[in-house]
Amino acid sequence: MRRCVVFGVLIIALFCSISQAQTAVITPSKSVKIIDSMSKGLSWLESQTTDKLEISVNILHFLSPPPTSKKAVSLLGCILEEASRRSLMSTTLEYIFRYFDLQKLSPELYELMLKGAYLALKDLYEYGFANTMESLLFYEIYVHYAFLGYIQAKRIEALLNLPPLLSVKFEGIMRKRIDFMAENDGSWYPKDEYGGYVGRNAWALMMLLKLGFTIEELPELKKAVDFLLEHQDGKLGVWGEPEKHVKEPEKSLDCEEDGCSSKAAVEIVDGLGEVMYTAAAVMGLLRNGVSPANERIQRAIDFLLSEQKPDGRWRPIYEDNWPESFKSYFWDPDYLATILALGAFKEYLKASGVDLVELARERGKGNLLELFEPAYSKEQLLLIAQEKLLSVENSLMEKYQFLFEKSFEEYLR
Repeated sequence: MRRCVVFGVLIIALFCSISQAQTAVITPSKSVKIIDSMSKGLSWLESQTTDKLEISVNILHFLSPPPTSKKAVSLLGCILEEASRRSLMSTTLEYIFRYFDLQKLSPELYELMLKGAYLALKDLYEYGFANTMESLLFYEIYVHYAFLGYIQAKRIEALLNLPPLLSVKFEGIMRKRIDFMAENDGSWYPKDEYGGYVGRNAWALMMLLKLGFTIEELPELKKAVDFLLEHQDGKLGVWGEPEKHVKEPEKSLDCEEDGCSSKAAVEIVDGLGEVMYTAAAVMGLLRNGVSPANERIQRAIDFLLSEQKPDGRWRPIYEDNWPESFKSYFWDPDYLATILALGAFKEYLKASGVDLVELARERGKGNLLELFEPAYSKEQLLLIAQEKLLSVENSLMEKYQFLFEKSFEEYLR
């Protein structure tokens, strides 16, 4: 009897040690490497003097810092300062108001934002979907826009007491896209000759995550997750099929003067965003139940760490697959690639049970603490926001009334 007890204890101890080994997916040295990398990347973003508005909005969208952190409040100030001067779209500012829960600070202005956002959804449906239902040009490439349209339209219709004018239309498109994905082995897109469809699947999974869709809310996404897990480039650890070089554009192609044809645009862009696609895949997969210990996630994290440049940024593509002749054509959002890499690291640390704020404090990374550690109360945030809003509220009211009020009433009629 005693032998059985001892044997049982040994089995339990062995099981526990195995379980601990399975959960210990990240070593302390790798955690430190990631946190140092994140701090360096954030420092590069903070050093940028152009694209400050775009950087501010995308940090909030992809890194989701607490609204009451010092950096988040600072980003809010930057966005409000730029809002009137740069004629900021009502859809973007409406998102910012929701992010910081500022709707009650200016109910009349917020209502105008909602009307402007709804008109933008109308245009999205009419020009992006209704006229291209048989084409890959728009709704295939940007599949998440169907989900965005549905979520946004449904929310705005409820807030403005509108009948389901747009949400029903977007819901129909959304359901068609889900059915296509489910019947197409988990891919939102048909396979193409350019090699970009794998990367676009990674992008779609991440964007749906940002809209609130995961496997828990949409079980069909299990197929999309499995598709990505099966289509990683095993050699580099990336998504986006970098081994398939896209064709170089013709020398006569001039996108600025004549505009790019849809085929030429795909040839230039697809397959060149492996860094961005890989970061997107990591975020989407981790939030949909894939373990950080998964070898594909590990390879992807190692790839992202290796691709950081000496100044702290990430380029959007795998440099060895970037022909010189593309540099004058390719849209080069280094800031977005950098933000996405930081987002992938944040999700990886969280899934691995690492406290980002505590580790940043131990490493003395003040910029990460300013971004991710709450510093103000909700009341203090509202007071700061109210002061910043005063300087732009009247000009925004005038602009939005002129642009949206009449058009919105005409649309409802």
